[in-house]
Amino acid sequence: MIRRLMVLTTLILHTLTSGSLASAATPTEAIDSLEEARGLFRQGLFMGDIETLDRSRDMRFAALDALDEMDPQSITGVPWPERIAWMEHALFERRADWSLKLLGVIRASSADPFPPVGSANRGIGALVAGMSADAALRGVPNLSSDDKASLRSFAERAYEVSARENFLLRDEAFYRLWRLGDARDNLAMMAEWSDSLAVATPRSLRTPATRLTRVQRFLDLGDFGEALQEARLAMPKGDSAEMRWAMAEANFGLDFEGQGARELEKLIGSFGGQRLAWDAYEKRLRLGDTNTNLYLTKEQRFNLLKPLLKGSTAKRAEAALKTLADQNRSMRAQILSTLTEYYYKTKRYSDAEPYLKELIEGSDSISRRAQLTYARLLRNSGRIAPMEELYERLVSAGGSHGQKAIWELAREYESLARWEDANTAYSRLLSLFPGHGKKDKARYRRGFARYRMGAYVDAESDFRTLFRKKNGSAEEEAAFWLAKSLEAQGKAQEAQAVGSGAISSSFPAGFYGVSLRRDYGKETTAVQSTPLP
Repeated sequence: MIRRLMVLTTLILHTLTSGSLASAATPTEAIDSLEEARGLFRQGLFMGDIETLDRSRDMRFAALDALDEMDPQSITGVPWPERIAWMEHALFERRADWSLKLLGVIRASSADPFPPVGSANRGIGALVAGMSADAALRGVPNLSSDDKASLRSFAERAYEVSARENFLLRDEAFYRLWRLGDARDNLAMMAEWSDSLAVATPRSLRTPATRLTRVQRFLDLGDFGEALQEARLAMPKGDSAEMRWAMAEANFGLDFEGQGARELEKLIGSFGGQRLAWDAYEKRLRLGDTNTNLYLTKEQRFNLLKPLLKGSTAKRAEAALKTLADQNRSMRAQILSTLTEYYYKTKRYSDAEPYLKELIEGSDSISRRAQLTYARLLRNSGRIAPMEELYERLVSAGGSHGQKAIWELAREYESLARWEDANTAYSRLLSLFPGHGKKDKARYRRGFARYRMGAYVDAESDFRTLFRKKNGSAEEEAAFWLAKSLEAQGKAQEAQAVGSGAISSSFPAGFYGVSLRRDYGKETTAVQSTPLP
């Protein structure tokens, strides 16, 4: 939001002139230095220029230190555009203490603490002032209840002024007024400003977030048709668990039980893990008990439970799946596969292991998937010998699981610094599975393993093959390591030619782009610290 506000300010205020880093003596100079630092940061990031990034960092810190040392009273001595910019930077830097002090000075200086009526800056100034009050409320500890009430009242007034003075800012101002109501649990205030936002700026990006207030109000009034229409207008940007629940309630109110049930299922599928998702699951089960047309089969229950296996609903979904597995032998393997995947992802290896062993004894497709998961479990728990044995069984069986197994085995050898084994595994991958989706990556990793083994000629062969493919960022990586392989063989001139030749086509800010410039740029040909791939 702060970045969006900066764009709006640029449209409404005159562009500030760039200042100098030399000890900023006034707020204007310090603010100009912050603007210049931001520009240098963008330039350095795009060009991959470390020196420029360092300059931008030093300039930013110096300007922030200068503003820290200035008396907040000095804000009244600068024009309104600079006052707004100072408050804006306090927001951008998340300096709530600045926001509170600056607001205190501005509010004390005038009964109307905004830019003058009729000024082009009045709307944006009021919006920034309101946001500063919000920031102080959230970020300054130990505020008294009177101070909090005063800041809330001021923020409300500021947003109303902003919306009235500048139509470009209405959506943001109305949205923030709605948020103030939300923070106070003031449903009437939320309804007022959600209505204002929907009427004044119906296409605003903020509107979907506030429509839920209107939907809930229509539900409370028993106007289910209007509630449903309002909810549909909020889609898809306003999609949420709460909105799906409201849509289901509206459909039930209109006696559209089937559509209401589908909304509950969509809620579960899209927002599994949230509290409302479990409520939706239980309600969906009850619908099946009272309406035979909506009865859930065991397969349907299983499919609804899967997305619930995360977040706050995971524990209850896990228990329900275990019960379902015990009651249905025909579905047991399918359910246990889902549970073992969940246990593996959540690192509950002791829970996963007995189920995996059971699944390995099952049908081929289920057994191979279970073997792959079990091999990963063994890898992650440091049991290398049985891991290797299981991966080798999968490689011998071939197929998609065999392709995954040989790749993962090779990568594990790399992580163990077993470079000769990694070289062998990658070579087997390339010979056994010539159509492997990661064959180029395998060649690259094999080249690196060979480089670490000291087999520089073989490493050169792999990297040169990849370099000739001219494949974007992969070309940069291959060029860098090809040059390093040549250097290791004493072919310094050829290495320099490869490295410097690849610089022009590399992405300047990318890791290998920076590395190529560092080691093979015009000003340096010395071998420096070599990054890992």
